[in-house]
Amino acid sequence: MIASLAPSFAAAFPEYKSGQIITALKKLGFEYIAETAEAAKRVAAMFNYHAHNMNKSLITSCCPTVVNLIEKHYPELIPQLAPVLSPMMLQVRELKRKYKKARVIFIGPCLSKIEEMNRVEDRLLRPDIVINFKQLRVLFEENGIFPEDFEESEPDLVAGPQIADYPLSGGAVKAAGLSADGIDNKITSVYISGIDNIVEVLEDIKKEKLNTDIVELLACDGGCISGPAIENDLSIPVKEILVNNYLQKSQSYDPEKSKTAVREKIDLNRIHKDKKKIREEPPEQAIREILVSIGKYSKEDEKNCGGCGYSTCREKAAAVYYGFAEKKMCIPYMKSRAESLSQIIVESSHNAIIVVNEKMEIQEFNPVANKLFNKNNRKIKNLKLGKIIDSSIFKKAWLNQQIISHHKYSYFDGSTVVDQTIFPLPEHKVVIGILTDITEQEKQREEVQEMKKLAVEKTNIVINKQMQIVQEIAGLLGETTVETKAALSELSDLLQVGE
Repeated sequence: MIASLAPSFAAAFPEYKSGQIITALKKLGFEYIAETAEAAKRVAAMFNYHAHNMNKSLITSCCPTVVNLIEKHYPELIPQLAPVLSPMMLQVRELKRKYKKARVIFIGPCLSKIEEMNRVEDRLLRPDIVINFKQLRVLFEENGIFPEDFEESEPDLVAGPQIADYPLSGGAVKAAGLSADGIDNKITSVYISGIDNIVEVLEDIKKEKLNTDIVELLACDGGCISGPAIENDLSIPVKEILVNNYLQKSQSYDPEKSKTAVREKIDLNRIHKDKKKIREEPPEQAIREILVSIGKYSKEDEKNCGGCGYSTCREKAAAVYYGFAEKKMCIPYMKSRAESLSQIIVESSHNAIIVVNEKMEIQEFNPVANKLFNKNNRKIKNLKLGKIIDSSIFKKAWLNQQIISHHKYSYFDGSTVVDQTIFPLPEHKVVIGILTDITEQEKQREEVQEMKKLAVEKTNIVINKQMQIVQEIAGLLGETTVETKAALSELSDLLQVGE
């Protein structure tokens, strides 16, 4: 098991000493560790050779993303793309020739290296496996390997200080002795990183606007030290220092051995292929219809923002035509749709909707709110809410960051009564109020309460009168009963006397 280790690992594992990572790889099962940058010296020498023997700008071929970009989208520039193996390919070949039964694993920061491995037909140029630094971390964790527990060690094949800048933007040019501070000042050079910058440079090269001998292109900003599998927040300068310091202090580097390696007759040639897909241009009418359907009615509407992944709106429309993209992939279109829909909802709501910022300045005041509260038809936008209505409840919601639900409140001395729900949105720094006008309901409720009060009073009056009548009747009945009783008693007495 041989590891071909990209030198940018020093930037990917800043929490460990670089030598601890080498030891951890040995613990993981690698018997031999080679720095990929060691092969980069011979690649750089070939760049120097081709730069002196080409009458146009030579484009470096180390970055697989750049190679893919040129082969698929700028095939006319293939003659200017250096016909040289990448350092990974070259080192794999050298290691497999020397160790015929070995399995070679490339470890680096790049995802495109997987594609580069899969495209190579020659087994001697192809690593058996490509893994990235993120996956290496997982392997360490799964196998209980903690680099901080180990002493430092050095790789078995060391690159040395002369290649210390290779994984950095401009590193290949410098290693080839073609930079401004390099050996050969007769050769002019530029180095560019970042895919957007690269596309612009390729356009200039295609139009023969760029006049220089060698152009180094690396897809990641700052070079390989910013590869997608390097997951930390370090700045590019800090990562540059980490990698440079590591390669500069290589203790076991043998310059004589390096010179011997350079003089070896090794085939570094590489053939690049035209992979551009040729399709007929979509009909102009179809393009126009697609553009109109996503709100692009004129040239001014075509923002060419790149948010969809295409350089221009027309490219996006062509992709929709071919079925490679969907209309809704247009960010400005979807944003305007969402804003339009939300605006329709706000404007057509039966409730008053008020939005203020943290300074209590009005940001949104829908028609219902305007009708309820803006009695003088004042200009509302950015006006302090307190100048229209009492804003204390909004301030309370913002200061306490709390939702106030179904709070009944009277405005304008009770002439307007609302049921209001107020809630803050701290991420947007606004407070939203949804106020339902319940003035009529409150009037009806008060009227009903008044009617109930009157009904109770009338009922009490009736009850009192009824009780009075009952008492009067009872009084009369009582007198009659007494008289009757007395008369009957007298009659009984008379009857008894008569006997």
